[in-house]
Amino acid sequence: MCGQFYVDEKDAKTLQKQSLLPSIPKGLIRPTDPAFTWITSSQRIQGKIMRFGWQKQSLLINARSETILEKPSFRNTIYKNRCIVPCTCYYEWTKLKEKASFYLADQMLYMAGIYENDQFVILTTKANPSVNSIHDRMPLILDKKLCRAWLQDPAAVATILQSIPPLLQSKQRQKQLSFF
Repeated sequence: MCGQFYVDEKDAKTLQKQSLLPSIPKGLIRPTDPAFTWITSSQRIQGKIMRFGWQKQSLLINARSETILEKPSFRNTIYKNRCIVPCTCYYEWTKLKEKASFYLADQMLYMAGIYENDQFVILTTKANPSVNSIHDRMPLILDKKLCRAWLQDPAAVATILQSIPPLLQSKQRQKQLSFF
C-alpha cells in the first residue's frame, strides 16, 4: 500500500530541472495533495502536477496491479493514462503504529500509477522481502529502465504489471518508551 510519500529538496530540484516546471511539490505528500508525475502527452514524456487520489464515490489512492486489467473502472485508463510518481521514499506503519520509510540509497523511487482528470492513484503489488515484515502490499516500483516503456508502450503493460519491485532499504522511527 502507499498512503504517504516524501520528496526531498534535492530530488525536487532534479525533477524541476528535468521537467522545466516552475516548481515541484516537495516534502510529505498525503492523499489529496498535489504531487509531481511523469506522463506521456502527444507522444512526449512531460512533467505534470496532479492530485494524489481519485475522488469518485470515495477517495481511492491505490489500485492492485494484479487485478487492474480485469476491473471495468480501470480497463481503459491503464492503456491510455499511465503515469510515474517519483519520490525519495514512501511510508508504511508497523503493527505498533510506528512509521517506517522505504527507499533506495542515492536514487529516486519511480512508482507506477494511472491517472484521470488530473488525479492519480498508485499501483500496488505483493510486498517483496524487504517490505513484507511491515506490510503485505507495496507500490509497484519500476526499475528506471522500465519507465519509458511504462509510459509509452501499451504492449508492455501486462508484463510490467507482473514485475517484482527492487529490494528497498528502510528506517523506522522508534517511539519513546514511557515509564509513567
